[in-house]
Amino acid sequence: MSLLNFRFFSWIAAVMFVSFLGCSERVNETKSIPILDSLDLAIVKEVKFHIDTSTNSSISSITTYPRVNPKYFIIYHTFQSSASIFDLQTRKLLKKISFPIEGPNGVGEGIRGMYFHNFDSIFLIAILEQRIFMVDSAARLKKKFNLANDKVYAMMGTTYSTHIKNGLMYLTGYPVSQQAVNSSDFSDLILNLSNGHLISRFNLSKEYDRGFWGYHNYMRIKSSFDAEGDNLIFSFPNDDYVYVRQADDSIRKYFAGSSKFRKLKPLASRYFEDNEKIYKHAANQGSYSGIFYDRWSKLFYRVGFNPINKEYESPADTQHNPSLIILNKNFLKVGEWSLQSGEYDMSSIFLTHEGLHIFNQKKYSLDEDNLTFDVFRPRKK
Repeated sequence: MSLLNFRFFSWIAAVMFVSFLGCSERVNETKSIPILDSLDLAIVKEVKFHIDTSTNSSISSITTYPRVNPKYFIIYHTFQSSASIFDLQTRKLLKKISFPIEGPNGVGEGIRGMYFHNFDSIFLIAILEQRIFMVDSAARLKKKFNLANDKVYAMMGTTYSTHIKNGLMYLTGYPVSQQAVNSSDFSDLILNLSNGHLISRFNLSKEYDRGFWGYHNYMRIKSSFDAEGDNLIFSFPNDDYVYVRQADDSIRKYFAGSSKFRKLKPLASRYFEDNEKIYKHAANQGSYSGIFYDRWSKLFYRVGFNPINKEYESPADTQHNPSLIILNKNFLKVGEWSLQSGEYDMSSIFLTHEGLHIFNQKKYSLDEDNLTFDVFRPRKK
């Protein structure tokens, strides 16, 4: 096994455990806008989705459909090659789709993420093989795509936003490199669904030029798509700013940093091959994760994993101490809210008119018959 594949496989194992931005002359930075600490969050209710005994809480992809007025809640069961579709209002299971491993409709055993575009176009990704399978709600295989390239590994899931526009599928990328990456490397992969051609257009931020950031947490680029504003938003794990591609392809960067972080620093180069040191470094200083748009409250929520306040034990500590950075529709920071350490799964989030739903893994440990989500709503201080 090559050194590159070894690093990528070790990264995948750890995950399961637990714009052109390249056109830098077009990146405009917002200037010294004051932070308005005016909002926080409050739990307003909890919702439960009943699951059968063959299903567990290992979920890599959550979505609602349709997006504007959602009626369905859809989850992909990571290690069971199946998806469940619930009525969002009644919480009742409407359909469970089992995806065949073999045969004419077979998708193999390595599916680790799903993008539900509609009932006729469900996209499944085999991350290690870098293949996408397009199926329908009857699990009939309609098309296959090969994503293998020398720029990025494509990712798909709740925090790895995927969207389709004008026949192009926009995927968040995990940069491929045998050494430290820099701002000339890519953070995305765009798939032409008609001919299977691949391009990468968006580069990493300049923060990656400051040194070696490891192969794990700081390479997990997150993105979101604001369908109302036609904007693509990148959240880089080592960057206090979010980057927004406007409709005219210009880029603006907006401060969206955590008040609980010091300036994030790269690692010393001598830790190049030391995975334990790489994870410990991320856990001790923090990182940023997914960004979600609330079309009902006109707010963005950016996940931050704050530095741990205990001795480092395992890679899971890198996601132990979460908070939510709240931005208004103009990307002005208007609040920050810390969540209980170790209680929530910040990769299992969705939004409806009721509020921000976050999976409570502590409640699941007490009641494994239900997936329980706490529902948060913004409130003025």
